[in-house]
Amino acid sequence: MSKSKRSPYGDGGLFKRADGMWVGTVEIPSADGNRRQKRVYAKHKTEAKRKRDDLRAEVAKGVIPVSSTTTVAVWLRRWADDIKKPHVRPNTFDWYDEAIRLHITPHIGTRKLRHLTAEEVRYMLRQATTPANAQRAHKTLKMALKDAVREGLIGRNVAEAVERPKHLKQTRGVLISDTAKTAIRAAIDLEEDDETAPALAARWIAGFLTGARPAELLGLEWDRVDLDNGLMDLAWQLQQVDKAHGCGEPQGDAYPCGKKRASFCSQARWDLPAGFEYRECVGTLLWTRPKTQAGTRLVPIVEPLRVMLDRHRQRPGPNPHNLVWHRPDGRPLTRHDDAKYWGAVLKAAGLPKVDVYAIRHSTATLLQELGVPEETRMVIMGQSSVAAHRMYIHVDQTQAKTALNRLERLLLSSAGSVVGAIK
Repeated sequence: MSKSKRSPYGDGGLFKRADGMWVGTVEIPSADGNRRQKRVYAKHKTEAKRKRDDLRAEVAKGVIPVSSTTTVAVWLRRWADDIKKPHVRPNTFDWYDEAIRLHITPHIGTRKLRHLTAEEVRYMLRQATTPANAQRAHKTLKMALKDAVREGLIGRNVAEAVERPKHLKQTRGVLISDTAKTAIRAAIDLEEDDETAPALAARWIAGFLTGARPAELLGLEWDRVDLDNGLMDLAWQLQQVDKAHGCGEPQGDAYPCGKKRASFCSQARWDLPAGFEYRECVGTLLWTRPKTQAGTRLVPIVEPLRVMLDRHRQRPGPNPHNLVWHRPDGRPLTRHDDAKYWGAVLKAAGLPKVDVYAIRHSTATLLQELGVPEETRMVIMGQSSVAAHRMYIHVDQTQAKTALNRLERLLLSSAGSVVGAIK
């Protein structure tokens, strides 16, 4: 006897149970090739047939219905941990993870993924504490739902129907030449007055005269500083990266090691994307490569800075990691340390608070005022796109454009007076 021919995926049946409930069934394809069945229920035959036909239409379009227990929170966790994390840098993953934990899941996490509506997304965005957080939540959810559509879990990305929240991005501060010189002078005075503090005057001056990112300077090692030829190799940056539990999968909220935080796990490990290049420093600090090829670059060291670095290198004290700048006991400086010590410089200089990236922005501004061609500025700053570079340009309307040689003399004489002050 020949076997009956199977109906194609997506076809379904309709029958009445003994309790009078009507059941519609649709065949669903699975990754292992086996058949599984999705069912819908209704008290009346007409309603059950409508539900079955709707489900069959979704399957025909490639939408694979998710489990009725799959919530927004469950999908976002899978999306972040299994789909995005293996392919993005740790800082990028942390950006998504924070949006999920703090701004999305608390408000719509229990909602079923298939039933999420645009109005619920708007509700979630209204709960955000700041416009920036709302924008982050919207972007993250939109990306996660786009992948859910691509995998056939849902038929429509409802976040696309919700307008992106408006957020007026704050412009980072910038120091013009006079205020930059004031900050440099204050940094020199602080270094001379407090022998117990980290020797960071040259770090701030290097920031102004190279445009390097904070992480690039914090991770700079002496074997990448060529004082003889006046070159600085910015091929690595120092970043803080969280470790993951290595003791096994959690059972609920508890890990086999008994510790909640991965940093306390005796088998803690790095959970980084395949091919992610790094070198261990100490604790959770890693040397990592810049995220773009343009970030890996050689930067010229102007003579006044070369003299300062040469003198800085001769300072006594432990330095187990061969770092150019570090704490007095030799430990690396974190980005939080960097921000704290920069704040002390501004306070001593009597200048308003601006974040440490203001140094890099100031370099971009001064280069622009010099009339340096954009492509040359991008090489110096280590930027891969014109749009990225233009985000760093702040035109000071109170200061007229000056000729290249005039501003060059101003910068060198400023740096030269600093060098003379520490001799």
